[in-house]
Amino acid sequence: MFRLVCPSLQPLFIREIHRVAFSKRFLLQNKMMLATACAYFHWPDTHSHSASGVGLTMQSYHGYKRLRTQTTPCCSMIRLASTSNPENPTRSVEQDSQPTDKSAPNFHLVKLRSWAFAVEPFGSLSFKTSLSIRVMPIDPHDYPAADRAFVHLLLCSKSRDEKVKQKIESFGKGSDRNGMLERFVRCSVQYSDDVIHINGDAVDDVNDTLISKEDTDYLWLVEVPMSYDVKAVTTDEASVTVEHLENQTCKVQTDKGDIVTKKLKSDKVSLRSTSGDVNCMKMLQGNITIATGDYGNVTTDRLQGQEVSINAGSGAILVKDVYANNSSFGSVNGGINLGNLHGDVAVSCKEGNLNIGSLDGSLTAHIDKGDITVYLAKHKDVDIDCKQVTTAISIAPPA
Repeated sequence: MFRLVCPSLQPLFIREIHRVAFSKRFLLQNKMMLATACAYFHWPDTHSHSASGVGLTMQSYHGYKRLRTQTTPCCSMIRLASTSNPENPTRSVEQDSQPTDKSAPNFHLVKLRSWAFAVEPFGSLSFKTSLSIRVMPIDPHDYPAADRAFVHLLLCSKSRDEKVKQKIESFGKGSDRNGMLERFVRCSVQYSDDVIHINGDAVDDVNDTLISKEDTDYLWLVEVPMSYDVKAVTTDEASVTVEHLENQTCKVQTDKGDIVTKKLKSDKVSLRSTSGDVNCMKMLQGNITIATGDYGNVTTDRLQGQEVSINAGSGAILVKDVYANNSSFGSVNGGINLGNLHGDVAVSCKEGNLNIGSLDGSLTAHIDKGDITVYLAKHKDVDIDCKQVTTAISIAPPA
């Protein structure tokens, strides 16, 4: 069944074509969205000298241009060397603190402290902090029994001043590690009942004439067994990155910070940000709920699960592939760009453009104002309710 309700006097075009017809534009409703659209962490390739570290790039995406901003976290490290020795988690800072990537020479890092725990293969992480977080699995070749967990607290200075660099390096060579830690961060890390509890906030004033709060950032770098659950709540501009885990639950809540996932498999995924962006790289698998407010945008590659729900508030939604029984997408006044969709799909947008690259399933769409471009590859029921809308619907020819 195909049903189209469009009272607008604007022209309606229905065309039969053999390939996907896509708009060559990624439409944004206002200039504010241009500055914040689709932010994501790019670990090894770029670096920034500001707290946000935003730089624009254009990336080809199924016939139209994909707009992203690149944001670098407070370090570009891949893995700390200390994780290869669980008995000595506080090795010298010269061995552990500096990034291995030569493309980020302006980041001066100090490991304020490390914690090592003997754990069970199944457990969970619990964060409540105003510092950025990165969670990744331990190396299975080093720890085949999945019985170790490591927590590292890093200080990063983004200043180019050579005096600041020397000051940072002198911290690493000092003997009073606990005193140095308390000078910058109030934190606690505890392990009990198979749960690692991590809390911490930055000290408002470090009382240093060379190192200011604006020039420094902090990162929890956590390495746990692959099956560990994650529950993280951050405040202020702290961001969260979770990658390469296969667990039961991943629940992340941020204030102004971004949320990034990469190759994450979980039974239940909940990613919510008040005003930050959400970027799901490679694949995200599970029953997925993603929500942003204000001008937070959502960018994903492949989503797979029984239920997928994405609401971007006033932000934009950019999704490459969805394989789900039921999926829903909503935005108040941001564009919705969807690639290949499989299953029953519901879309709602008060003011914005809707692009669907290919639909294999059913579609229910409610658009008040904007443009609609849809390619129906193998559709069941299609119900499009639109008002002030220009619509272009492409239907695949019968086999």
